[in-house]
Amino acid sequence: GGMGKSALSWAWLRNEFLAHNPEADGVFWWSFYDSPFEVFLPLLACYVTGSETCDDRALSDMNAALQQGKFLLVLDGFERALRGYAGMEAMFIQEKRFRGDKKAKEEWDRIMREPVNPEAGKFLRLLSQCRTRTLITTRLTPAPIDPRDSQTDLSGVKHQRLTGLSKEDTVSFLTGEGVRGSRAELETAGRVYDYHPLMLTLLASALRRSRTKDISRAFSMNLIDRAEPHKILSTSFNLLTPGEQEVVLKLSVFRSVFTFDAAAALMPEIDPDLLWDRMMELRGLGFLFFHEAGDHFDFHPIMRSFLYPRFTASGGDRVHTLAAQ
Repeated sequence: GGMGKSALSWAWLRNEFLAHNPEADGVFWWSFYDSPFEVFLPLLACYVTGSETCDDRALSDMNAALQQGKFLLVLDGFERALRGYAGMEAMFIQEKRFRGDKKAKEEWDRIMREPVNPEAGKFLRLLSQCRTRTLITTRLTPAPIDPRDSQTDLSGVKHQRLTGLSKEDTVSFLTGEGVRGSRAELETAGRVYDYHPLMLTLLASALRRSRTKDISRAFSMNLIDRAEPHKILSTSFNLLTPGEQEVVLKLSVFRSVFTFDAAAALMPEIDPDLLWDRMMELRGLGFLFFHEAGDHFDFHPIMRSFLYPRFTASGGDRVHTLAAQ
């Protein structure tokens, strides 16, 4: 999580694919962070078949349309369709190491990577063998298209693991955020966080809020903690104003995407204009996502799992009641 899979896919789609593939029959982007597989499949069937109703006929014609047509499907956040990330507790899950024998670990790992809906497994295998091309972003490799688990011919599947920004992109990002320092110093800062995009975003935010943009001073002030890099989460949070902390903690009760109206209903005591300003500031600091096309907000799972325990530790029964309503 936090590697920028969705952002990279969106940039590739806009700047590369659409610019160089004018003959494509269509592009269908779906975020599994927003809606489940059961909602996705009939809408995809309508799109690729041109049907106005998402009925059984459209579903039956979909396979032929995908096999014969030249579509691009982007399935973003597909881990949400897998067992490891499907439940209400998904916002707290991080990939974990199984403490047991090798076979038990492998079996646990495979089960976590199985789709919750059996139709999703069949669908993935279909996509690996048709003319339609598919880009999947996921924190876990789905078992049906993993050579370790599948007996199906997967020659049409390519896996690309993201391991963080390059040194060059790290330097470019930090300097673009106004951070001062030599190339070597900026690369050293990136190395502390394994060049992880979300962590570097929070580092840049912390530097802005601490009124220093000098990377060497950030090291001397221990804003960059070499021993415990993950502390950049708490460091960035502590640099928020009390009002911003209040807003972001209360918003963490939402387990998925939410609208501004929902946020306002959660905090009726805050003037809507002030609430909007605080949420936009939190967005700029890397605490919130805002999807302009869909007009809704969301948290990165890492951020939500950091914030929500801090909120529940201070009570929050009233806010939970409002969220449920």
